[in-house]
Amino acid sequence: MDPTSTINKAERCPMYTGTLDLLPSDIPVIPYMKLTKIGSWSLEDFLSSTSLDVDVFLAALRFVSSYKKLEESVRSFAQQLRLHYSSVISARWVKIIKQKLACEMNRRVLLGQEHLINQSSLEKQLDQQLVCIAQS
Repeated sequence: MDPTSTINKAERCPMYTGTLDLLPSDIPVIPYMKLTKIGSWSLEDFLSSTSLDVDVFLAALRFVSSYKKLEESVRSFAQQLRLHYSSVISARWVKIIKQKLACEMNRRVLLGQEHLINQSSLEKQLDQQLVCIAQS
């Protein structure tokens, strides 16, 4: 095991402790991997910030772990992360993550609808006030 990559004992999820923050922009991998700090890579974040599937995330980790131009610490971390998610992923776990994301999206939609209702109510009140002013 690479010394710059350790296991988070609380979650049993690998933690990146290497020195490289982001992947170089010339690495041919999905944008999530290039734009997200290496230490922040997680399946939950990936699913919430992209419309891609779990298999794409695992394939990207496999690619990064085998890309020889990257530092060993990054490749090792990607390999450990891929093995971690491969071992803990079950249909139920993925379903729970997707349900949590759906709940968050529904919450955002409801907040947006509440805003529209409030805006509509205010517009009606303004229209009524304008009619009253016009009649006086």
